Parts: sequence; C-alpha cells; structure tokens
Amino acid sequence: MENQLDLPKGLLASVRTRGERTNSDQVSSAGARTVYQVTPTTRSLVMNKYGVDAYAGPQQAALAAGYILREGLDRNGGNRAAAVAEYHGGTDHRQHGPITKSYVARVTGDGGRSTYDRVQAKRAADREAQSGPSLAKVYAAYRQGRMSPEQAAQFEHDVNAGAILLPPGGQLKKTPAAPQLPAGVVSAYNDMNSGMTIEQRQQIDSDLQEGVVSLPRSAKLNAWRPMTTAENIKRGLGLGVRSIIEGVGEAGGLVNTVLNATGLPQRLAGKPLAMPNDPSVNIADKLGLPKPQFDSERLLSAVERGATGGLLTYGAGTAIGALPGVTGAVGRAIASAPVTDVVSGGLSGGASESARQAGFGPMGQFAAGLAGGFAGVGGAVAAERSIARVAGRKSASEVAATTPRDVVIDSRGGELTEEGQELIARHGFSPDEVKRAYDDSAAAPGGDEVVSVATRPDVAEAEARVQQALENVGRSGGRVELRNGESISLDPAMPSRVDPNALAAAEVELGAARRDLDAARAAADRTPPVAAPPPPPPEPLPTVTAPTQGSASAPTPSAGRTSTERTLEAEEMGIPLTRGQATQNFALQDAEQTLSAQASGEGDKARKFLVEQADKIKAAATRFRESFGSPDLTKTERGQLVKDALRELRDQGRSGINALYREAQQMGGDAIPLDRTAITETAKRVLVEADVPDGVKNVIRQEMARYGMLGKNAVTAEDGLTTVKLNDGRKVQFYGDPEPLTIGNAERFRQAISAQYMTDGPRKLSQSIKGAVDDAVEAAVESAARNGVDGPVGAKLGQARQAVVEQKETFAAKDVVQKLIDWRKGTRTDVVLPEFAIRDVLAGDLSNLGRVKSVLLSKPTPKSKAAWSEVVPPSWTGLRLS
Repeated sequence: MENQLDLPKGLLASVRTRGERTNSDQVSSAGARTVYQVTPTTRSLVMNKYGVDAYAGPQQAALAAGYILREGLDRNGGNRAAAVAEYHGGTDHRQHGPITKSYVARVTGDGGRSTYDRVQAKRAADREAQSGPSLAKVYAAYRQGRMSPEQAAQFEHDVNAGAILLPPGGQLKKTPAAPQLPAGVVSAYNDMNSGMTIEQRQQIDSDLQEGVVSLPRSAKLNAWRPMTTAENIKRGLGLGVRSIIEGVGEAGGLVNTVLNATGLPQRLAGKPLAMPNDPSVNIADKLGLPKPQFDSERLLSAVERGATGGLLTYGAGTAIGALPGVTGAVGRAIASAPVTDVVSGGLSGGASESARQAGFGPMGQFAAGLAGGFAGVGGAVAAERSIARVAGRKSASEVAATTPRDVVIDSRGGELTEEGQELIARHGFSPDEVKRAYDDSAAAPGGDEVVSVATRPDVAEAEARVQQALENVGRSGGRVELRNGESISLDPAMPSRVDPNALAAAEVELGAARRDLDAARAAADRTPPVAAPPPPPPEPLPTVTAPTQGSASAPTPSAGRTSTERTLEAEEMGIPLTRGQATQNFALQDAEQTLSAQASGEGDKARKFLVEQADKIKAAATRFRESFGSPDLTKTERGQLVKDALRELRDQGRSGINALYREAQQMGGDAIPLDRTAITETAKRVLVEADVPDGVKNVIRQEMARYGMLGKNAVTAEDGLTTVKLNDGRKVQFYGDPEPLTIGNAERFRQAISAQYMTDGPRKLSQSIKGAVDDAVEAAVESAARNGVDGPVGAKLGQARQAVVEQKETFAAKDVVQKLIDWRKGTRTDVVLPEFAIRDVLAGDLSNLGRVKSVLLSKPTPKSKAAWSEVVPPSWTGLRLS
C-alpha cells in the first residue's frame, strides 16, 4: 500500500505501531476509531474525496490513513515530520502542541541521534511546519510529478476555479480531470436489475460527454439498450421466483412474529427471530434475483406474494386436516376453497401495494388489503384484464395517441414521469422516440386544440356539441379519427349497429360542430381570457348581512356554492376567475395549469392572465385587511384595548353600586346590619394558612376586631386606641371605637382587605374575604327589600340590588366577557392573553361577538366605542347579531 501511494517505506506502520499504539476497538474522546484513529470528520472527507470508508475494515482504514499522509507530504514538500504532525494535529501548525510534537518524535524515530542533532532537526521541523507549504513548493511538486494523479487533478481543478493562483509564468500541464464517478454508480449503471432508471442513465451519459464527471481508471460503462426477449423472459422468471420466495417468507414472518410475542426465542437464544424477508437474511437477495423496478412490477410482485401466501394457507390446512378431532375439522375448513385462497391472497397483496403507491399509510394499506381480499374471484377477473392490457405492446405513436402527454412527460421539466419510464421499458422504445411522437401528434392538423384559460360560454357550448356528435357517430356504428382532447364514452352494454341514415346525419352534425368549435376558439384567441359573464346575483345569507362598501366586503364561505355564485363573489372584490377556478373542476384546472406552462401564444395569454389575477388578489386582500380598524395596531394592542374597555365598564358598574349604597346610608340605611357568619368563617380560614404573610394576618385581625368578629372585652383608651383580647391571650389594637358591620361601613372593610393584595402571598388568599363581604351586602339588601323597608331608603336599596344583579349577569356570567376581564386565580395574569382576545371574540358562531357588542355598546364610553371598532371592520357595522 505504501508503494501504491508512494509513501516513505515504513511510515504507515510507524503511525500505527509507534504513533497511535491502540487496538481496533478503541474509541477516543474525539470519536476516533480503528488502529489509525481516524475521526468521523476525517472519515467523511476521505469518503467524499477518494470513496474510501475508513470504518469499513482494516484494509480501508490503512488506505484512508495513507491518503491523509500522502496529502501531508505533498503539502509540505515531502517533509515526513510535518506530514506526521498534520496527521495528528491538523493542518493548522499553530495548534500543534507538546503532545503532537511527542507523537512526531515517536513516529519518525529520532531517538537515536544526539541531543544537538535532535534539537536542530526539531527546530528545522518546527520552522518548516510553521511556515507551511509555499505556493512554489506545491507548484514544484506538481510540475515534477510528485503528486498522485488524483492530487494533480484536484490541483488543476482548483487553479481553473480561481482558488489557487499560479506563480508568475506558471502554467498547467493540462485541463483538470473531472471528478470521478463512484464505483457504486458505475456498477448500478451496468446492472440492468439495479433499479437505475433510463433517465438517470441518460443523465450520466450527458455528464460524461460534457466533462462534468469522469470514469475511474479501467472502468467502463456498458451501452444501454432495451432488454432482448430472452432477457425479459429471464428477468420475469427471476421476479417470479423472488415473489414466491418472499411470499413464503411473509407467511414465515407471521409465525416468527407470534413466537417473538411469546418471548420464547429471546429466552432461549437471547434475541428475537429475524423476519425471513429482512435484507440481512433475504434468500432472494443472496441468490441475486432481480428486484421489481417499476410500479407495475411491484404491483405484480405483491399479487404473486399474496397468492403464494394463499397457497401456503391451503397447504397448511390440508396438512392439519389429516389430524383427528376439532383440529382436523379446522384444517379441512381452511383447505376447502384453494382457488379462493389464492385469488383472495393475490388481490389482497395487489390492493395493499396499490394503496402504498397512491400514498396511503399503513392503516390505509391494511384496509385496502382487506377490501382486495374480500373481492374474491370477482376481483380476479379485473386483475386478469389489467394484466392483459399490460401485456400488449404498443408503438410510440400509439402511446401518444392513447395516453395524455402530461401522464408520460412532465410539463415542467420536459422529462419522463415515472409512468413514462414504465411505458417505454414495457414497450421497448427510447425516451426520444416517445417525445418525438408527442411532438408529431401536437403538430398534426387539428392536433393543437387546447382549453383556453378562461373558456367563454360559446366555446364551452361548441365543445359540448362536438362531444354529443362524436357519441352519435359511435352509436350509429361509424368510426371517426379523434383529435387531441376528444373522447367517446359509450355504454359497453349497448352494441353498435351500422345505421347508414343515422351515421350520415351524425357525420354531418360532427363536421358542423367542429367548424363551430374552431370558429369559437379562433374568436377566443383574438380576445384576452375573461371570466364567465355574471348571472343573476345569488340570494343573501339569512343570518349575516354585511353591506358592501367598495370592494372590501367580507368574504363568505365558498363551499357548496355554484360557479355563478363564486364568479359574482370574486367580481365584487375585483378578481376575475378562470373556468376551472369557478367550477372547481380538477380536470379543467389541470388543463389550465398545463396551458400556462406551454411556450405558445395561448400559454403567454394564460400566464399574463394569472399574473394580473394575482395582483388583483393582493389588492383585494389589502383592502380587506385595511378595513379592520387602524392598520397601525397589532393584534395584541387591539386585544388589550377590548379588555381595558370591558374592565372600565365593570369598574364603573361597581362604582355605581357603591354610590347607591352610600346614598342609602346617607338616607338612614346605614343601620342595616350584615350577617357576619360567612365573613368570619372565611377570614378564619385565611388566618390559618401558612402562605399568608404575618403582616396581612395582623391587618385581618385588626379589621375583624373592629367590626366585632374577633376577640372580646374591647376597651378604648382616652387617646382613642382600642384593645381587644383574643381567646389565646393575645391582644389586638386599633384606633377608633368598635362598631357593628353594616351596609354603611362594609365598603371600608372591603377596601382594607383589598389593600393587602400586593403584600399577600402568591395565592392571594386574603382576597377571598371580599367575596364574602359582597355576598353579605347583597343578602342584607335583599332581606331589607323583602322585609318592607320603604321610603327613599327602600327605593335606593332596590336600585342597588338591581345594579348588583345586572353587574353579575354582565361580568360574572362565565362567558366570553368574564374570560376577557378575569385574572388567573391568585395572580395578575390574564385568563385570555391580549393577543388571543379578538380570536376568542370571533370564535365559533356569532354569539360571542353579539355578547361583546351588547356589553361595549349598552352604555358606551369613548374607550368602548373604540374597542368595538377594532373588533369588526367599519363595513360590518350593519351586522345582525343574534
């Protein structure tokens, strides 16, 4: 290997035995592996450049190390020490430390010289390593032939790419060689069973001709050609044998799966049983049998595997049927319908494979397999017909006449589709032949008949008359040459009989219809595509009315609407539609897309129409977006505005209730006492909570003592300081006289508790007392009204009671309004964040929107009006909200 890479004798062995001194299983902290300690990064670089995997085995590891050393020698003008230093420490000599230098000493074997010689050699090596390879040295190595062919090719490539500048007067020996094709690609190209497509082989041929890539030395590409009849027969037999082997393997896999589920193989052998069709044990792969390459081959293989499984079922049933008793009866039942087993198994496998090719997942493939299995013998007839169609060979022109172009040739890139590759492989002609056939078909008289992007009504009507005339000719027993896009779909159960009179009339009708169609299309060519003329306007929606202002009206759902309604809705926003867009007909949309990709006058018109349509859609979207209030506000700012307006209205309602209570107090209603039981119980529960700070608890005790809910024997001193003794001996003091808790002073008590919010613990438990106070006030007002408190005091209390009810119904109804204004329990975090506020208002039906509107506009303020304008656009102000 050292001779192969022109390495100094013994250098590779020294790196392994003196430098690395490791075994093949050791992995360094940097992830380096093998006896040459190649890191994953270096492995990847060597693989990309030389196609050698250092981790694939000892020989490959040695070859990879040799390539690394060869590059180091070339960079450093043949200096062994510098090359070994780069092997260990990388190409940046500034990063080489004592460990790298010690490594170099071990590998190069400098231990036999004198200290002076070693020091001098070391200094020279350090200077050489630090200076790095000069351009002159690299160029000299290139001109003197001291580079390997690969290195010379890379050097020439870098020079031509501008990455390296030659010394003055320097020149290259020759144009740099192109990168080589990997050996695996060459092998796949030469193997007809490798799965490489025709288009991929042609791309490789083109790249070789253009010099983009080159072949490795002694490599040769076999000229591609369609398979001969003998090769087709051999491949078919090979695929059949593979299907049978894998069908048996699938049946065996079911048995292995059941055994693995019991855990018995794991206990006996230490590992589960392998599936017979796994790549590592697949018998068909080991025999070198061809693999299915196209969808039709994969489908047929799946059918054959399923049929093999059905046949095995019959065989297993026959074997078990020889046993006595219930077991034998079950076996005989399994083996009672061998034809059904085989047909059902084949159809099940084919249906499952078809579902996979159609893009269905495992469940979809399983369901398709069940459906195919239940199809039974009836499905076998359909499969037989499909195989009969596949077996018939056609010429390129016949394929062009019977198969749409976009099925065979990709309209975007002009290359064959997967179906197209399958067709040419099946019928034995080249890609160029089928492309020419389609070009000739399109150039034939009457062959360039395409659907206009926005077909006018007269064109559509003429097309329908042509189609009807074609079917009349067919029913009359006549034959007619179809143009592109024309087809005849007759009832196969209705035999055609030649009727001369009817046939003559039908042919005359067909000729006239085709002439009318040509004239209509010619007229359409002379005018730009337009959308269908607007029919009578659709009826308005029953639940929502949104008066139109300009073209910024709100869009309405299009599901279930007719093409006329879609056209009118689009025109209201200034957007023209194609016929396919208006009708939502996938076939028309596909034809329009194909037309827009063609290099023709019709294609230019189509593309111009679509560009103008896109501009109009952008303009309509801009108008619609700008109709939503101020465009300067983000959705978070809009949501915050709505939340602030609702909280302002809530606080105004509370202030109004408090004002009514104060007025009642001034009229003499302050003596109405409150039931303190619930308040006392709530406060005592708060006092025993560990989360409540002691300072908050002290305030609660003071207020409870002030209103007679805690302690006894209150004594007020001359300076106004009142002392209350608690049951546990502690004392609570406050200024002022003790007083009973009434409607008149309940708000003061409530405010004292509310003031503790910021100093309370994270759960804000003290604030639960305020709810108990509110409930007691409401109960006292209701009781006073019920017990006949009359006069001005009674009227004012009645107003307060009604205000409390309205406040709860408005802001505590557990609906969208309450969600928008509430905080999360024990925090000052919104239940609904501002950026999601508008989304929640508009969510679902119109009930949330109506609810928010009723609150914001029932007693409007400047802020609530502004908030409502941010919820809906001005053009929706006439919405009827239920």
